[in-house]
Amino acid sequence: MSVMLTLVIATFLAYMGLPFLGNAFDFPTANIGSEYVQWGEKYNSDILHASAFGTHVVIINSQQIADELLDRRGAKYSDRPYFPTIDLTGMSSYNLGVMRYGETWRIGRKYATQAFRQAGSPPNNLSSIIVTSVHQVLKRILHSPDNLWDHSKMISISIAMSSMYGYDAESSKDPCVVAADEAFIINMELASPGGSAQGDARPSLVADLLERKNTVGVSEKEEVAVMTIAPTTYIGASDPTKSAIGTFIYLMVINPDIQSKAQAEIDRILESKRLPGYEDRPAMLYVEAIYRKVLRWKPPGSLGFPHAVTEDDFYDGYLIPKGATILSNIWLVILTGNFNGYEELIPTSTGR
Repeated sequence: MSVMLTLVIATFLAYMGLPFLGNAFDFPTANIGSEYVQWGEKYNSDILHASAFGTHVVIINSQQIADELLDRRGAKYSDRPYFPTIDLTGMSSYNLGVMRYGETWRIGRKYATQAFRQAGSPPNNLSSIIVTSVHQVLKRILHSPDNLWDHSKMISISIAMSSMYGYDAESSKDPCVVAADEAFIINMELASPGGSAQGDARPSLVADLLERKNTVGVSEKEEVAVMTIAPTTYIGASDPTKSAIGTFIYLMVINPDIQSKAQAEIDRILESKRLPGYEDRPAMLYVEAIYRKVLRWKPPGSLGFPHAVTEDDFYDGYLIPKGATILSNIWLVILTGNFNGYEELIPTSTGR
């Protein structure tokens, strides 16, 4: 690695790499978050530059920098890199997570923000869906614990299908679940008039869109945008949720004393009369600490999904060139974040 002159007026710390290939063989494939931390420590910088096949790659190892670029300057950093393989599959046209910046993306993001912003603040349609889905899955785990991983997967699936389509998926064998797993998209018939079962539609994002379409009307781009949110929610939620549940179970197995303290807190507050709900969260400080510890120790993803900058930008004297891919080290941000005292409630030992 050496100092590369990006322009006369700005530099990035950068791997020089090989001609054309750049640093394609230098990017880590395991322990990605911690590897990028080592890069930053070696070159004493929280913002790093590398390249691959002619593409600039900027790695962010700081929450402050990530907030400034991806949030406050979001208008410049909301694009996605072009991935030919994803484009060939057609996924870039229906998955909001990989869709390029444009009007459809903006409309989809607006609807997604409205749908999920108050998810954890009851009374709220989505919060009630989450509680109902979790309670249903807990009953399934109780009756058939050998199918734990299928049940874990169903938590995110049932929440996604219910909130997006008003559809209850009973198991991983459900035809819509099977179709989604095989094709990576939910059967679009559910998002089309007449495609779901007869009867009154339950409240959902797609149902709301169809109701507005029949009353005040919606644009074609709005319709397409909502159709991108639904499969994005399904695809984006399943693996991270299952991963977090797996981490939680592992930590409880190797730390039975922590599990006992959490159970005691739940029993003390609820008196074994019901299952916990969102309204109990402020009182369950120890359970909250476990939840945060799980996501902090082994977050489902080390990096945020890559962003791309739409025009030349400058940060702290560095040039970030148009088209550069931006990688944010979520693992480091979570590890070093302020958890308002919750960290002290749970020992740092994780059995390793």
